[in-house]
Amino acid sequence: MRLLLSLAIDLLHFLDQCDYHACCDFYLVPFRGDIATKLKAAMDTTPSVADFEHCIVGMAETSKPADCGIALALLRTLQHSRHFHSIRLSNVLASRGGLQALESAAKTKHQSPSEWTLTSLDLSDNSKWAKESVMALVSALKAFPSPLRAGTGIDTFQVINALKRNAPLYKSALMALDLSYNTLKPTTAAALGEMLETTQSFTSLVLRNVKPALASPTLSMILSPWFQNPHFATPTRASDLALSLDLSENNLSGGGGTLLADLISRSPRLRRDVLKLNQCSLHDDSLDAIVAAVAQCDSLSALHLEDNDGSPPPKSIFFSSPAVLRHAPGDAFVKLLTKQVQLKELYLSNSHPQSRYPLALLRAVVHSLGTTNSTLEVLDISGNGGGDDVAKCVAAVLPKTSCLRALFWDGNHTTLAGFRLVQEALRRNQSLRIMPVPVQDTRESIERNQATVETREGPTGVMSSMVFRDDAYDKADVMRRSWLQSGPADLRQSWSRGLDALSAVPPSSDNNYTSHSVDA
Repeated sequence: MRLLLSLAIDLLHFLDQCDYHACCDFYLVPFRGDIATKLKAAMDTTPSVADFEHCIVGMAETSKPADCGIALALLRTLQHSRHFHSIRLSNVLASRGGLQALESAAKTKHQSPSEWTLTSLDLSDNSKWAKESVMALVSALKAFPSPLRAGTGIDTFQVINALKRNAPLYKSALMALDLSYNTLKPTTAAALGEMLETTQSFTSLVLRNVKPALASPTLSMILSPWFQNPHFATPTRASDLALSLDLSENNLSGGGGTLLADLISRSPRLRRDVLKLNQCSLHDDSLDAIVAAVAQCDSLSALHLEDNDGSPPPKSIFFSSPAVLRHAPGDAFVKLLTKQVQLKELYLSNSHPQSRYPLALLRAVVHSLGTTNSTLEVLDISGNGGGDDVAKCVAAVLPKTSCLRALFWDGNHTTLAGFRLVQEALRRNQSLRIMPVPVQDTRESIERNQATVETREGPTGVMSSMVFRDDAYDKADVMRRSWLQSGPADLRQSWSRGLDALSAVPPSSDNNYTSHSVDA
């Protein structure tokens, strides 16, 4: 059984019918019952912007949230539109009756799911829900013909307490819980920790971007009981259960990262499967501590540290000593990759220039792949801008790898000469099966394409960055898994064809490129 409390939102198709100012007002005020009829009339007219703006102004003047039943009646009216893909019902005091109306609307589409165009729903900031409302929400979500993703804003304390009262469920049946993008108060964290202390089935916990900021005491109340649970911590038990933890998008740059490292160090024999700490602002000291702690563990299959720069944050020269500004934790990664024989996957990619890992760390990681003790099968160091130095490291280590199956290193600003070095080394490699071929491009072209996208999408593109949940990491995981599961092909031929294509492209002044994946 998987209890999932994380839903996403998509208003792009809806926003196409509104101008920028109307959209801004729409996001900042709740629904009101007296605008439902006007909104329906606006959607039926062409163009509808003027009517829609009038409705928005009416909402903004009084700004009184209404019962969710009226808003969901609007949903039932609009559900037949093939251009209506999402709806936002945040801060509308969602009631049990309103949620039952949502369930009724969803059930009508089971007979013809293709007509149900709604794929995303936002129910955030509706925390005043009784137990009956929570049950109605779960029932409604089960009825939807397609899955939805978005933060619910649900009262997590009520949810956790409801689970605690159902001991058979959380002790032996519940396997995963996702409370991402929701409020997690200390009282809720304590209740969750009590549940994790005695469960025998709960192996996956996802807490992405929880509010307020994930403080060290809150983190300790949750993870310490879970990591000390004797059912998971005692290796003599005949159980193959391994824990997976995702704390991505939480700021762990201060004491959070150090505390997490300490909790891991105090439970070295605990079976762990996946640890995801993407975009956690992990700098030198905290990153070094976490990697060193993981290296001491008996088992860990995959470690995700994407979009963490691995270097110390800027500090004043008047208040920092050289001892504080330590070098990047390359040594910790070397120990991890040579001592942790259970580690199969390591992800160090970066999508933001300001969060790139330093070259010293990348060198240490890549060179570790050539040691006889390395068991790593998948490595991703994409987007770190290491230049030809990274290519030289890859070329030096490829003839020595025995376990490496997939290597992702696009986005490192490599020149054609660097690619040639890798191609030559690839001929002497016996283990690699997946390595996407980069396609060179110019900075001017990239910037021109980006400007075109911004011009075309206009305010809609700007607003989408505020609305969408960041699922880039999930998409990257899906992409990499699909490559790994595909049948092996001749990687050397793929690279030969890719480099032939690169040779036909005039070299750019700065050797930037985009990524074009070629399955191996």
